[in-house]
Amino acid sequence: DLNAGKLWLYHGHPTDFSAVPDWTYVSETINAQIGRQIVPIGDIDDDGYDDVLISQHSSGNSGRIEIFFGDGHGFESQSELFVQGQVEDHAGFLLAGNFDFNHDGQWEVAYGKIVDDGSGNDQVSVVVHSKREWESISFAFTGTLQSVELGTSSRAETTILHQSHDGSTSSIHQLEHVDDGTSSRSEEYTSELQ
Repeated sequence: DLNAGKLWLYHGHPTDFSAVPDWTYVSETINAQIGRQIVPIGDIDDDGYDDVLISQHSSGNSGRIEIFFGDGHGFESQSELFVQGQVEDHAGFLLAGNFDFNHDGQWEVAYGKIVDDGSGNDQVSVVVHSKREWESISFAFTGTLQSVELGTSSRAETTILHQSHDGSTSSIHQLEHVDDGTSSRSEEYTSELQ
């Protein structure tokens, strides 16, 4: 209600679609108008299911873009914030994904927003992000972790932040994956439980 918006996903079958939605999502934000643009972006979390960017109007015409992660039934109920625009940015009124703009083997996504050119005139600005620049996803894991398999790009640095379940210990691991003379390093911080 109140222009929040609702999304429905119907799985395709050889001759038709599901009779009822296989997944639904209802925005709880007034005037969100979620679903302005929906763009597939591949499987960014490498779990075997494709993910999408979904934009919404948001308050003050700011615009908001979220990553919805695919699962076996549609998409997970929790999304990850990708871009939060400022007032009158209209961030995400245009979205594009799954293209390799600079031919470096890493795909990019792009979104449009409105900017003031300095003389009071609005212009469209297109912001392009490479997967290597924004592939920083936070997620919670409950259970026993047996192993971690990490893939990294050929440029930039990879950092892992781990926090123990009770919050008493945090570890930061900077991984060396390019032979540039710098070494891997790790630091651990322990805080007293309150």
